[in-house]
Amino acid sequence: MGAPSSIVIFGVRTLFGQNFEGLEALELEQHPWQQRAQEVSLTCWWQRIEDARVDCYALFIGDMVAHLGPENDAVVDVAAADLIARCKTASEKFARSGLAQEFGPPSLWCQWLPDF
Repeated sequence: MGAPSSIVIFGVRTLFGQNFEGLEALELEQHPWQQRAQEVSLTCWWQRIEDARVDCYALFIGDMVAHLGPENDAVVDVAAADLIARCKTASEKFARSGLAQEFGPPSLWCQWLPDF
């Protein structure tokens, strides 16, 4: 894969196991969640993670604020006004796409991404 990293994203997260019926569609970037996100210019990011010591996958949909790690950025500076504006815009996109009705309102997620 690559090196471990962390992401910071304003959006939603859903967890699923290896038996998730939509896994192949996610791999092909053809899952309906990905398509709805792309229609409103939201980022989709998914990766195998460990959550509460359970091996699973996480899918994030939203506005990627930062991706930190040795193969990514070392530091990211986002002014408060810019972050507020980005969160407002992303929330509007969630409402338009119908993703907010499916996943609930977006929030700020910070996720460690191990290198498996």
